[in-house]
Amino acid sequence: MTNATKLSADNWSVELWAVRDFLEKSQTIDCNPVGQRPSVSPNPIGESKPSKQQSIIDTMMSGGDIGEIKIVRENGRYSFESIDGGNRKRTILEYMRNNFPLHKSSVLGEVKASELSDDIREKFMNYKLRIVTYDRLTTRQKGELFRDTNNTTPVNAQETLNSYGDIPIANLIRETARSISGYDSLPHELFTCHKTPHGNVIYPNVATNNTRLRLDEIVARITYMIYAGEKPVVAPFDALQAMYDDASLTQKEVNKIAKKLKAVLDFILKCSVWRRDQVSRGLLQGQIVMLYRLYFHFKSAYGSVKVENFEAFYDEFSKAYNAFNSSNPKFPKRIVENNRLIHEAFNQHLGEHKTQFKFDNTVTWILEGMDLDRASLVVLDSKRVFAREMVELKLAEQGFKCWVTGEKLTMKDAQGGHIVAHSQGGKTEYSNLVVISAEHNRRMQDTNANDYKKSVLLEDVA
Repeated sequence: MTNATKLSADNWSVELWAVRDFLEKSQTIDCNPVGQRPSVSPNPIGESKPSKQQSIIDTMMSGGDIGEIKIVRENGRYSFESIDGGNRKRTILEYMRNNFPLHKSSVLGEVKASELSDDIREKFMNYKLRIVTYDRLTTRQKGELFRDTNNTTPVNAQETLNSYGDIPIANLIRETARSISGYDSLPHELFTCHKTPHGNVIYPNVATNNTRLRLDEIVARITYMIYAGEKPVVAPFDALQAMYDDASLTQKEVNKIAKKLKAVLDFILKCSVWRRDQVSRGLLQGQIVMLYRLYFHFKSAYGSVKVENFEAFYDEFSKAYNAFNSSNPKFPKRIVENNRLIHEAFNQHLGEHKTQFKFDNTVTWILEGMDLDRASLVVLDSKRVFAREMVELKLAEQGFKCWVTGEKLTMKDAQGGHIVAHSQGGKTEYSNLVVISAEHNRRMQDTNANDYKKSVLLEDVA
């Protein structure tokens, strides 16, 4: 434990709570704080073997040890907040609410709480829980205590980052990837999900789930690339941790990141829509990784880009991605590194987030199979507004007349318009400039200036 969270004997105490005592106090305990990892087993009913929840209750019924539970005193909505053991606390509450039975392999059979005999129920209600209570801790201390507690219990990288709790960057990432109990927020549409009657969680837009916060991890890596300047860079755990630790990421700064994060996820979602239309299934995890790598590559290489037709873009991307199918690669077998064939290296590199050249290789290889013109990728000039000096010069060249109507025009009412619209790839340079009235510039929008002028002249004739 770091010096920041060194705790003396005065900071904590141990008590034994009977289950009945815990149930009485449960309304005062936040059993699902934002920094805790969600349940690994969302369905409490196991089939061939007990679920994690069923195993916990069965252990308690047989008098076995389920370990200590850690809570911290709070002054807010709850009197206590869970630090460790949140799944055990939630399991006890759900079982007593009659929400699932014991597994059929239990010595008691498939019984719910309401079906327990009086003596078994009494024995269960008297089961002693070891409760370690800490005095009030800071958000950082809670996270560090959680991480230290779980040094012997496997906790993956994203679960560790999630333990940072209620800080702006952590909130953005978890609320983008999933719904958070007690918070008025919805995940990005890419990660929307629903439960089946059997309790399974289905994600229509992604062919994966959020077990062990794998979707949170995807969002965290995308967020890091934005944080790093919207660059196509690797995001190893230590880099992600540095971002979470960055005290300069105030709510205001995180709001700016959130807008850019939405743009990336919107791009991926539009690709998912076309994939679902073709194969009735959302994007594979590897496809998501490749798409956000491409997004930041385009940003870095071309500045501002636009996909005019996502059906065409996804078709090109899918063709290139499927060429690396490990069971049936569509390209000549070529060895690229360490005696590995290119499709073997590609699939390994998609899961590599520490080595920059492996990241870059996936982009290079996928682009070899894509025709960006067919993919309807349009490179936009990042500069949208013509400089005043350019407008003045062009207006003088036009004899101080509106290019569209030929009527007298002063600089006060003049605006620079693109001949080929900026949204269509037109550059903000002198050769693509005409000076027109503000009204006509507003009306012209994304129309080619020559086509717009013809339509205005036809209106005048009519």
